[in-house]
Parts: sequence; C-alpha cells; structure tokens
Amino acid sequence: MKMKSIFGLVTLAIALSLTLPVQAANRKDVDKLIETGRCSRCDLRDANLRGANLQNADLKNADLRGANLRGAALRNANLSNANLQEADLRDANLTRSNLRSADLRNANLRNSDLESADVRGANFDGSDLRGANLKNTDLDRNNSDRNNDRGRDDRGKIAVEFVSRTNDDIRIKIEGDGKTQEVRLGGNNNKRRIYLSPKVYRLRFFRGRSDNSWKSGKLDLGRDRSDRIRIYLNLKDRSVQLDNNEKAWNSD
Repeated sequence: MKMKSIFGLVTLAIALSLTLPVQAANRKDVDKLIETGRCSRCDLRDANLRGANLQNADLKNADLRGANLRGAALRNANLSNANLQEADLRDANLTRSNLRSADLRNANLRNSDLESADVRGANFDGSDLRGANLKNTDLDRNNSDRNNDRGRDDRGKIAVEFVSRTNDDIRIKIEGDGKTQEVRLGGNNNKRRIYLSPKVYRLRFFRGRSDNSWKSGKLDLGRDRSDRIRIYLNLKDRSVQLDNNEKAWNSD
C-alpha cells in the first residue's frame, strides 16, 4: 500500500475514533472502512464522518442516510448508487467523485465542491446546493440555486415546515405527486422545511427506524391554499397539528 494511502487511512481512523457515536451506523462496517477504505453496501447511517479523509474510498451502494460528512474529503470517491438522503455534506470536497444514480434527496450540500463530479442519474430533489461549485457537472447552477432558495416559492410550490416538539427521532414518509420521499427529525435537527406542489399527499409518521407508524393521514395542499404551512409533531401524545390550516389535515 502506498504511503499516501496509509496516511489517509490513519487520519480517518483517528477522526472516527474521536467523533463517531457508539450507537451510529454498523460498527463492523465502520471498522472495515477504517481498515481498508472500501465499504461497498455498508450500513453507515447517521455516522459521524465530519472532516474525514475519504479520498478514493469505495462507498458504492453504501447506506449513508443522515451521515455527517461536513468538510469530508471525498475527492475521487466512488459513491455510485449510495443512499445519501439528508446527509450533511456542507463544505465537502466531492471533486471528480462518482455520484452516478446516488440518492441525495434533502441532502445539505451548501458550499460543497462538486467540480467534475459524475452526477448522471443522481437524485438531488430537495437538496440544498447554495454556494456549491457545480463546474463541469450536468447540474444547472441557475435552476439549482432557484430551487434551493428557501425564501422563495417561484414554482408555485408550498413551503411545508415540520417541527417536532420533542427530541425524538421521527421519520415522515410523504407519498404523492408521483413519488415518495422521507423527512427525518431528531436531536438538534427538530425542524425541516420542504417544498411541495398543491396536491394531496399521504403522510405516515414513524419513530426512528420502526416500520410501525404512530400516526398517518392525508395532507391536502390544494385546499384553502396557503403559501406556507407549519406542522407540529408530538410523539409523546401522538399528535399532529397545523398552525394555520387545520382543514388541510385529515388523520386516518
């Protein structure tokens, strides 16, 4: 193994040993990533990889949902088909990385460097690309900036903000408008805003990774249409409340 590669793995091992929460991800998979730099199909959900040196890493098909990759070095990394939903990739170096068919829905990519990255087939729905370097990619900077300007609604969509009144880990599955997406709340991240078309959606609420929903119902964004809707969630009393359009929500 080249000295440069060894140094990179040692740096990664130190970073992970200092920052990785014990309960995050699959410990065996994390160890595999540390030792080899290869972790295809690994379970790295919610892993704290902030600032980690992952250059040239093989993370193909890896599950990195909710992972903290802020400031991580991912140059030339293979992230094809990886699940990066709601991952924190702020300030990450993704130059020349392989993101083909990766799922980056609702990921935070602010100020990241994606120059010359292969993003063919990648899903960036709801992701935040403000300030990102998109040079030599298939992404249209103007459209990305416009879609991710969270203070505007220039496509006729409605700003829907989910707010948790507790610190519980909550998953929200949203089905409608021909697709399914997920929003997650928990810990310090107890508020999330997305933009939806004025249609009817089916919402189901889950605790953590449980497959049993604690609440479900329909959200009608075409009824008494408002530009913004805030939805308060309380897992303790299993309640869902809308602050400015109660008629838009119908519990099952």
